[in-house]
Amino acid sequence: MAVTMAESPEVSVISPTVFSTAQLRAIHAPTPLLIGDQERLYEPRANLRMVMARMPALDGAVVPDADHIAAMAQPDAVNAQILRFVERGVGAA
Repeated sequence: MAVTMAESPEVSVISPTVFSTAQLRAIHAPTPLLIGDQERLYEPRANLRMVMARMPALDGAVVPDADHIAAMAQPDAVNAQILRFVERGVGAA
């Protein structure tokens, strides 16, 4: 992030697409979601429960001792979760 900001004096803001509940329910591809337990933008466990109820193929988990950028706060735990997700997918094909 520091390199990006140093090279560009302007901040690029993206407005993400917000999917409806029907659109989320239509996603059947296995999808990982990892949320840090120290997330401050929303309550992690409540948000994970809500998303899991809307997406049938969601594979979600709360990462202990991680904040908004869980992969930077707990890289080993996040990498282990990603590897488990990928390995489960390989056996399903």
